[in-house]
Amino acid sequence: MNIEIKLLDKQTAQDNKPIICLLMKELEHGLTSYELEEYCTRKYENMLRFIEDGTAIVFGGFSENVLIAYAWGYLRKSEEDRKRMHITQIVVSEQYRDQGIGRRLLANMQEYAKEKNWYGMELNVHRQNYNARKFYERNGFICEKLFLIKNHIKTLESTVKFFVGGIDMYLIDGNLILRAMEREDNELLKIMINSPEIERNVVGWSAPSSNEKQMTWYENIMSSDTDIKYIIEVEKKAVGMAAITQIDFKNSNADLNIKIANGNDKRKGIGYRTIKLLKKYVFEELNLHCLTADIIEDNAASRGLFEKSGFQLEGICRNRVYKGGVYHNLCKYSILKEEYLRGDKQ
Repeated sequence: MNIEIKLLDKQTAQDNKPIICLLMKELEHGLTSYELEEYCTRKYENMLRFIEDGTAIVFGGFSENVLIAYAWGYLRKSEEDRKRMHITQIVVSEQYRDQGIGRRLLANMQEYAKEKNWYGMELNVHRQNYNARKFYERNGFICEKLFLIKNHIKTLESTVKFFVGGIDMYLIDGNLILRAMEREDNELLKIMINSPEIERNVVGWSAPSSNEKQMTWYENIMSSDTDIKYIIEVEKKAVGMAAITQIDFKNSNADLNIKIANGNDKRKGIGYRTIKLLKKYVFEELNLHCLTADIIEDNAASRGLFEKSGFQLEGICRNRVYKGGVYHNLCKYSILKEEYLRGDKQ
């Protein structure tokens, strides 16, 4: 499906008023039909006014020239006087959801903010809106603060404020992008899990994966509170996956691993650039203290890659991994935040 994403001007917003109002209604619940109509009309008029005076940034998603989604934000200064993109709404028509359109809208908002040299992006989401929270967390947002409300008439509510700093919702290095996993990536992930070459060189193990089993795995990792999974893209082509796993905010550490799907994409600097992006994200955004990696002793290529990336060998666990009918030693690597900073963030 060809979805075009473009910045809306006032005329385009006026031409699409009925659709924009319908999309707004999909976000709101618990209002009477009269209240909903009044609310959406007022909200749309605000959007139009803000587009006209240049304070609103609105991207629309179009399918065959029909508006099916939009993202709306504006510039806001933080308490530290840093400029941030505040996201007011992102809504995708129900029949077009789960196709990566929301992610693409978010990416366009990111690129706009990046071009303006703004520091980050932020938004508020209701505490019980678990689907929205999961979507933003998968796309690199972290919870910055809780906004608590006590009302004598209504029940206690809370809103979670999410923030992504440095515009690193996507992690980008030139033509290499680390982005969130989507359902359409399952075929590539299944190929990687079933690859004998990859299986020989990774620490973990898995049985052959079917489409159904792969979807179950995807749903499980998307609901994880301790793992962040990325697809590695080069020139808009998915070439592998990377993961920050076992995130422990109390002890301030996490584990790192990467996999390249095709041997032809190896030894091209993709792994090194991926690790560099993930180190920056872990130490500068998540503010963790230590990043670790486990590598089979015989995997000389991976050991060389991580050592080149600043990881130090802490020790070797004897006969810890069983593969190919024999036991292999396991090398434990790590890099501390001060080592990352001392190495000029390389």
